[in-house]
Amino acid sequence: SSWAFWLRRCLTDEHHTLNLSGQGLKKLTKGHCSEDAHKVTSLSLDSNELQRLDNINGFPNLMELSASHNQLLRMHSVNQLHHLVRLDLSHNNLLSIEGLKDLEHLKWLNLSGNNIKTIEHLYTNTLLEYLSLSENSISHISNLSHLVHLKQLFLHKNHIGVLHHCEIYLPASLVTLTLAANNLTDLNHVSHLVRLTNLREFSIAGNPCVNMTGSAAGFDYRPFLINWCMGLKVIDGYAVDDIESLKAEWLYSQ
Repeated sequence: SSWAFWLRRCLTDEHHTLNLSGQGLKKLTKGHCSEDAHKVTSLSLDSNELQRLDNINGFPNLMELSASHNQLLRMHSVNQLHHLVRLDLSHNNLLSIEGLKDLEHLKWLNLSGNNIKTIEHLYTNTLLEYLSLSENSISHISNLSHLVHLKQLFLHKNHIGVLHHCEIYLPASLVTLTLAANNLTDLNHVSHLVRLTNLREFSIAGNPCVNMTGSAAGFDYRPFLINWCMGLKVIDGYAVDDIESLKAEWLYSQ
């Protein structure tokens, strides 16, 4: 068929990448999966009008799948893509995390800009290094202690109000953690992050606990954060300087 011919022409021998982004696709049909579909290891379906990922298992050897900026409501169809290392389903209408149980090779997962309420169903994805769940409706941090390779966790722009149990729930491997623009009202909750000895980058701006309204004007929360997370190098996008480190040491000695 002309599609099979086009697919063969699009597939470069070395990259095995297929780009179907911005094609106005409303569904992925079996016709998209020709005999060469098994050669595709990287597939982009970004910026289409997909509501489902039906027939995605027609690409059985995918290592990378991106379908951001669509209208996806469910993600369970990815459950047979056992070779996936990288998955981007950001900016869709997903309500929950699902279908990842058998994706044991997954290292990179972006589900930002959805309607996810709970961090769940990641028990078997122990190789994850990057997890973005920013711009969702998450109200609390679940137990992620089994994700021992996780280095970057993005949770900004959610509804997180407390950091209870984070000293147990968050893996010590974390280097970057973003919590900006949430509902944290008590700055003392950052004490729950004290065991994150590898944490270098952190964000908390845009939370009630650091917004100036109602608090002493000019209160500098940065040394207070460094006091609990001594390894911090960047807070809210700005590098930690020597004076802030000294202030933190002074706080620590009190």
